[in-house]
Amino acid sequence: MKKIFVILVIIVIGYGIYRISKLPPNTGQSTDLFKKPGDVKKTMATLIPEQSANFIKDGVIVQKEENEEMAWKFIYEAPGAPVLQVMLDFNNRSQCDYGQGEQICSEKKFENGLRAHVEGNKKGDTVTIINLKLLNE
Repeated sequence: MKKIFVILVIIVIGYGIYRISKLPPNTGQSTDLFKKPGDVKKTMATLIPEQSANFIKDGVIVQKEENEEMAWKFIYEAPGAPVLQVMLDFNNRSQCDYGQGEQICSEKKFENGLRAHVEGNKKGDTVTIINLKLLNE
């Protein structure tokens, strides 16, 4: 009985060493099977490349009709052009700060006329939001 137990322990240890040896080198990948949710989020964040914004402006969020549908627009100013607007596009990586820290954006929390700082990627007349922060009046 003792020999069977020793053999089982050796098999388990051998399997563990085998699994660890298959991890990619220098990735910082953890072998901890019981990660905390925050640790998982940090690991996932390193897997998703950082986005860089080509559109960074302060302005006002308004809801307007677009093709018989209501859409959120962002109105801002630029030198020589006092009233410009772009359509706001949100995806599952868009982060919004409503005054209590960043979270996934929810258009339900927007109101007409809110001042905001927008960072995103502009293509044509649409900006895909990376970060949106509501500004104090």
